[in-house]
Amino acid sequence: MRRMTLRDLFHDCEKESHVRQLFRRKGTALPLQLNGVGIRVGRQTITANVAAWREGKNLVLLLQPCATVAEGLNEALDSVKDVLDSVTDSFFHLDKGWTITYVSPKAERLFRVLGARVPSIVGANLLRMLPEPPAALSIAQIREVIERKRKMTAESFYPPLNTWFEIHAFPFHNGAVVYLRDITRRKLAEAAFLKLSNAIEQTSDAVFITNRAGYIEYVNPAFEKITQYRRSEALGKTPSFLRADQQDDDVYTSLWSGQKPPEIFQATSVHVRKTGNSYYAEETITPVRESDGRITHFVTTLRDITERIRTDEALRQSEERFRALVENSSDGIALLSADGRIIYAGPSTNRIIGYSSTEFLRKNLFELLHPSDRSYTEPMLTRMFDEPPQTRTLLFRLRHKDGTWKWIEATVNNQTGDEALSGLIMNYRDISDRKRIEEALQRSEIEYRNLFERANDAIFIFEPDTEVILEANTKACDMYGFGKDELIGMSLKRLTKDVARGEEQIQLLLREESSRNFESVHFAKDGHPMEMIVNSTVVEYNGRKAILSILRDLSEMRKLENQLRQAQKMESIGTLAGGIAHDFNNILSIILGYTSLLKRGRIDPEKIPESLNAITKAAQRGAVLVKQILTFARKTEVLFESVNTNEVLQDLTKLLSETFPKTITFKLELDDRLPSIVADSNQLHQVFMNLCVNARDAMGETGTLTIRSELASGKHLPPTFAEARQKEYVLITITDTGVGMDEATRNRIFEPFFTTKRQGQGTGLGLSVVYGIVNTHRGHVEVESELGKGTTFRLFFPVQMRAFESPSISQDAMDEAPGGQETILVIEDEEMLLNLVKNLLESKGYEVLTAMDGAVAMDLYQEHQNRISLVLTDIGLPKLSGWEVCRQINELDPRAKVVVASGYLDPNVKSEMKSSSAKEFIHKPYLPDDVLKRIRKVLDS
Repeated sequence: MRRMTLRDLFHDCEKESHVRQLFRRKGTALPLQLNGVGIRVGRQTITANVAAWREGKNLVLLLQPCATVAEGLNEALDSVKDVLDSVTDSFFHLDKGWTITYVSPKAERLFRVLGARVPSIVGANLLRMLPEPPAALSIAQIREVIERKRKMTAESFYPPLNTWFEIHAFPFHNGAVVYLRDITRRKLAEAAFLKLSNAIEQTSDAVFITNRAGYIEYVNPAFEKITQYRRSEALGKTPSFLRADQQDDDVYTSLWSGQKPPEIFQATSVHVRKTGNSYYAEETITPVRESDGRITHFVTTLRDITERIRTDEALRQSEERFRALVENSSDGIALLSADGRIIYAGPSTNRIIGYSSTEFLRKNLFELLHPSDRSYTEPMLTRMFDEPPQTRTLLFRLRHKDGTWKWIEATVNNQTGDEALSGLIMNYRDISDRKRIEEALQRSEIEYRNLFERANDAIFIFEPDTEVILEANTKACDMYGFGKDELIGMSLKRLTKDVARGEEQIQLLLREESSRNFESVHFAKDGHPMEMIVNSTVVEYNGRKAILSILRDLSEMRKLENQLRQAQKMESIGTLAGGIAHDFNNILSIILGYTSLLKRGRIDPEKIPESLNAITKAAQRGAVLVKQILTFARKTEVLFESVNTNEVLQDLTKLLSETFPKTITFKLELDDRLPSIVADSNQLHQVFMNLCVNARDAMGETGTLTIRSELASGKHLPPTFAEARQKEYVLITITDTGVGMDEATRNRIFEPFFTTKRQGQGTGLGLSVVYGIVNTHRGHVEVESELGKGTTFRLFFPVQMRAFESPSISQDAMDEAPGGQETILVIEDEEMLLNLVKNLLESKGYEVLTAMDGAVAMDLYQEHQNRISLVLTDIGLPKLSGWEVCRQINELDPRAKVVVASGYLDPNVKSEMKSSSAKEFIHKPYLPDDVLKRIRKVLDS
């Protein structure tokens, strides 16, 4: 029979279209039943009832000719029967009495297998034909189809045949058509697919299926776990979103597009999780083919091998490091047998003992040992083979290839239990240099100890925080009067006067980690003070940070410096002596002239007050001049305190203007908002005096001396002052219009005893003293000079306390001085002065007792102690000094009130004033108003 189409079969095109619609429906369609359809059979057209349905991709047609069909069509019907008989599936037709009216060859064979023993299947009753109708035929359901005209579809397994059947039953022509299809292979495939699906769903590898275009159609749970993308986020996308940026997608694109020959593709690729973390995956892509070999899908599995990659990489790196350590190690590595033979030698052998690795393999270690070391090294190594695995460190000498002996430090490990090694592993290094250094250090330590103990300066090593002394040398014990056991463990704070300054220097030392020099006052065990120059540096002592300080007692040197300064002061005063004498002669001439005129009555009575006022001014001028000379010339202790440099310069200018030639002009340019500095005012006075005297000598009889004060920033100091660290400096500039200096002279002016003056005119100490004092004040000196153009000295003093102090101007009220009725004891050895004070006090209502020496004064005080309210005493008294009088009065009555008067108060006796009854000090010469006010002040206190 030739191949036919639906159009060839159906005479009625409309009916044909109904059948064609079955191809476009999804799933198993309901049966299409058409009655009285014209069917072409050969050249004839017959009328038949048609049942049609779709099974998978096939269309099944069942044709039953109508009863009225002419007998002439039997040949055509036979042709249709041939068509039906060629169908591979089993089907048969039952009438409503369960009689089989048609059976296909496949169905007939099936019935025979099931046990049908009838001569002909057609015409047999289905229910009686078989001994026992099998459940696979679903008899009950077929009855429903016949009686209720309903379609039935079922799947059933028949164990005797080990076969699955798919059963379709359709009501047809007062009966039913039963269609049986063997679906065993499909069922087995479905079962296999289910197992495969379960396996894929439960596998720990990620699995996803893509179509040929590369779009994902399926992902398993492991996919979600590994990639951290949900199923809904992956479906419909290409796998490119899984791969890291560096992964090339060309190979996958070509694979999906079919450009690459169909084969299994395997690779290790880099993927990225949803969180952005990358990971390594072992990727396998398998094509899925149709029966004709055409690829329809790709199945991809991803196995996360990140940990394996990391482990492999770590192992590889470890092996490389181990190999590098062995090959590049500065230590030698050797494997020893029990008899001392070298089984393995590392690459460093040549560098350490001169043999190549190959040469060393033929050696016996015991034979290379130094005779003195072999006696204990060989037995120890031999014993290690019999002892449990352990590690020992040995020190011995080994003969180098060149014949010299090398000190070897070896670490030996027993590895006899390891079959791959089965010997002693020895790591060894050449420590010959270290041994030489250790021996040198031992010698150095002995030398250091000798230097430390024999040093002529005190040396301390102490802990920075608590300043606890860790070590002290013999000189420190002698200087401070303590034994070494007493000093070690003691804190330096107990020996220091200014603890805060010491702590500050330690912090600076630790921060800068450089040596520092500073001066400090320390106390010996007996309490006497010592001026020390301290040089400190940070050291390491017994494995911890410590400070080493070298201290030198400067007390004797300070005495010599003070004597030098005093001598230089007297030299300066000597240079001023002529001017001072001239000024005093003028003062005395004024006083004597006016008093002579007053005595002889030669002055108009109306001008007497004017004359007396001139005498008073002249006397005051002389008193000021004497006070300035005494202040400058006195011996005094160094006292650092807040000093206003403008006041020092103003006082100095008053003195110099009276003593320098009148042809020299003074020009003061002082910044009245200048901050105070921490300094010794007497030493500053000496510095400025020396520079001004040198300026006068350089200018001769005429010239201009300019003195200027201002505030300077530390940033703008000359670069030569590398140690200048203060933010602000007070700058004093002294400029003269003298002859100037050449460069050679300028480079030497601060050298002691260097002078350009003629013999007998100078000692050459003035500028060296200037430099020393400025340096003591942590200041700096700069000199600018040129021949014929004068000289400028610039002095920089650090500002350590930032507070502006305006000069205080005393404006004593000129009102009448107060008086009183108390009893006052006045002690003065100058009779005229005693009478003057007595008359002054009595004129103000006081009762006055007088004495001209200390002994008489004490007798009077003891006699009238209850009456005397205040004692006014001079310091320089016969028999008993003024201070002794103060002391004895204080013993008799600690509450006694004493006022001390003197033309000069030595700072060295300030402590005596504090321990006595003295409450006030009055400078001579007396000023009546000042005396009365101070006495009243003490009485009222």
